[in-house]
Amino acid sequence: MQLSSGAARPGPGQASLKWGWGTEANDDTASNPPTRPKLTNLGLSIAQPPSRHLTVPTTSKRSDTMSAAPKPPPLPTRTPSTLSIPPAIPVEQALENLNAAAEELSQTQDHVTFSTILDLHTSTAYNRYSFADQNKLLQGLEVLFEKNSELASDIAWDAIPILLKFAARPVGRDSSDAEDQKAVVVRADLLLDQCANNGNSKEVFLVVTGKIKNLDFRKMPEEEDSDSEDNEDEDDEDFTPKQKVSPTALSTAKILLRLLVQVQKRLRMKTPSKFFATSLMSLLSMVTKASKSLPLTPLCDILDQIIEFVVSLAPTKSDTDVDVPIQVKLIQAFITHGVEAFLTLPRDNATMMEWASAWDKKVRPEKVVPRTVASHAHTHPHGKGPTDSTQDKLAIGQVMVAFLSLSDSVGMNIENLLQTCLDANFEPEDECVEPEEPGSPTAPTSAEEIPLSYVGSLLLLAAKLNRKVLKGEDSNSLNIKIFPEHANLTSKYLPEGVEGSVIDALVFIGSWIIRQSNKDGELSQLGNIPSDDDKFFLYIQKYSALSATLSEPDLRGLTYLHATTILHLNPREDLRLGFIKDTLEHCPFEALKAAIIGYLKDEILAAQKGKASGAKESIFLSPLILDTLILNLFPDYEEEFLKRGIRDGWVRFNEAYSTISATANLYYLVWANDDLRNHLSVTRPDWSAEIQRRWIEVIKKSLTTFKNVGTGDGVADADLKKEIQDANVDLEMLSYLLDRLDEIRQQKSS
Repeated sequence: MQLSSGAARPGPGQASLKWGWGTEANDDTASNPPTRPKLTNLGLSIAQPPSRHLTVPTTSKRSDTMSAAPKPPPLPTRTPSTLSIPPAIPVEQALENLNAAAEELSQTQDHVTFSTILDLHTSTAYNRYSFADQNKLLQGLEVLFEKNSELASDIAWDAIPILLKFAARPVGRDSSDAEDQKAVVVRADLLLDQCANNGNSKEVFLVVTGKIKNLDFRKMPEEEDSDSEDNEDEDDEDFTPKQKVSPTALSTAKILLRLLVQVQKRLRMKTPSKFFATSLMSLLSMVTKASKSLPLTPLCDILDQIIEFVVSLAPTKSDTDVDVPIQVKLIQAFITHGVEAFLTLPRDNATMMEWASAWDKKVRPEKVVPRTVASHAHTHPHGKGPTDSTQDKLAIGQVMVAFLSLSDSVGMNIENLLQTCLDANFEPEDECVEPEEPGSPTAPTSAEEIPLSYVGSLLLLAAKLNRKVLKGEDSNSLNIKIFPEHANLTSKYLPEGVEGSVIDALVFIGSWIIRQSNKDGELSQLGNIPSDDDKFFLYIQKYSALSATLSEPDLRGLTYLHATTILHLNPREDLRLGFIKDTLEHCPFEALKAAIIGYLKDEILAAQKGKASGAKESIFLSPLILDTLILNLFPDYEEEFLKRGIRDGWVRFNEAYSTISATANLYYLVWANDDLRNHLSVTRPDWSAEIQRRWIEVIKKSLTTFKNVGTGDGVADADLKKEIQDANVDLEMLSYLLDRLDEIRQQKSS
């Protein structure tokens, strides 16, 4: 789909040239854009003022012959970025000039020169006329085009950029001339429709798709060049979601989509895929830029219109044309790239579909915790408030429903999407050179040449599978296990820095795999567990690390649940214990250390429950477990907390608080539960004394030191004092827990 468009026009007095890609159409076209001729012998008296601006005087008489007219100074080639705007002349005079030029230049078929004159007058009107006079000018153009239908058809490709700025300008509803503004927009829209319906279809098509491809949603109207394509090589990574959005660009996008619908219907060719590629590449460029620039509501509105248009392109199933497979693959590629752009927005997971959460609610309804807006809300970058509002979620859902419906119509099923994901190759390839126009030698000639988006394929797979399983439909045809298939997907799609929808998709698919055949609460097996322990550890570590770093709280919890579920399903207890020890010893994330201590507690309780039901002995219910982990669970913090400067000690204590609290809770549970206390042998004097000395006493001294700083009057560091005061509740809770631990130790040891 690496296609681009380039407008082409016949020169004055020339017959139409061949387009050069071997297709046949019902329109005459040209192969190369013309060079603008200089305005000479036009029959108009055009004076050159002392200034650099070009002007048209208030009186102008058409001469009887072209040779009798005085030669005006030459005008530049019509390039709006450099063309000077003349001083305003009365609208009546402008229309008289345009009608005279149309009549005279039509005789020589010099329609390109007329376009230059038209651009001069409309640029003046746009910048200097009142809205009432602009409406008069457009009314006059409507009459002129009706009288000169051949001229109107021939310059339609050139008139579209000229008229776009009138049609796309926002209307000031509260202004005194609001009615005139509306009239200008309506009149310009009518003229644009005439251009799309009556102009050379291929030329109009190329102009419209070129405009769509290069539309910049960030620029304000004054910054946009109405007819240039100066953004073609712009790096998409420059987009920032907080950039001010141009209302003119939004209006322009909707107008261009309307025009594309009209002109696409008129195209007739043997191989429609050549124009499909151009249309879809342009639309994909718009989708990508809109996704990176627009707030959700207008973005979803634009995407709905684009998808509706692409639906109209889909070939019928009864069509046996050899070009149909290419058309279908082009649409499939557009869908995957569009889904990727939409669901990977750079604004705090704004469009994450929450597939994992929806699936978890279905299979574990007893675990659902009601959420409030206050406790689960993202701040929208455009000031709208929480992006998980009902309105936003509804709009996002509607777009995805449209994508799914379109994908169904072109035969995209979950089995094929899964295979695409498993075969994904993210190695960089040689850069593709974009062809200048449809049908160039590098345009796709077979469906196999058209690549799908790997990320988009994964997201579409998750969306289709989620829709299927939530409806309770049979999904057994998808034969996939954690090992090797899901591990394969994980290794491909989880490089560093990935967040949001990709992780949501992988966690959902992984959770579905282990719970799809859930019978009487039993989980399905992992598949072919790798014999290399490092490969198993790497899989668990990726999800464990994400559970400590993800910004979205629900997904963070579900990612941790997935990691610990897979770990628990491994039948080798020594491997599970090894992972716990390795995490406590080497993991840089204190939050993950705290979570893995919670997992250790779950393993201990599961072993206790298993023993009660007659299961075999477990190392998680033996003294070996704490002997193995004593140095990792109860490190000596004296150097870090008490022998550093007070601020450095506080910072480190604050970082380790979650791990310390989790360890204290586990230790309290073991002492308080008679069965666990006996099986784990925590009452051994030498063992408990060591923990008391190296861990509990150090934590208590640290708490006393920090609380004294928080309440002291002579503390020099006011910021540190405030930080400690703000954390006072947490400090008191930990102090209370350690005091209760001392009490129960004394009670149970006696």
